[in-house]
Amino acid sequence: MAKLREYEDRLKQSSQNSSKSPSSDTPEANSVLFDMVREINRLKGSDVDAANALGVVLENGANGTTWRKK
Repeated sequence: MAKLREYEDRLKQSSQNSSKSPSSDTPEANSVLFDMVREINRLKGSDVDAANALGVVLENGANGTTWRKK
């Protein structure tokens, strides 16, 4: 689950680097989100539990941040 921690850290860092509230509206955050989707798709065939865990992080964002627009 080192990858999971890496993605969480990258999401936190991208939100800290933004002058806006934490969101997916920064290029850094978008890059992390696309990387996460790519990793989920790769893991689906070999480690479904890891893919699901990463999917939860993707859905909820780092620190429970919601990435959906309100």
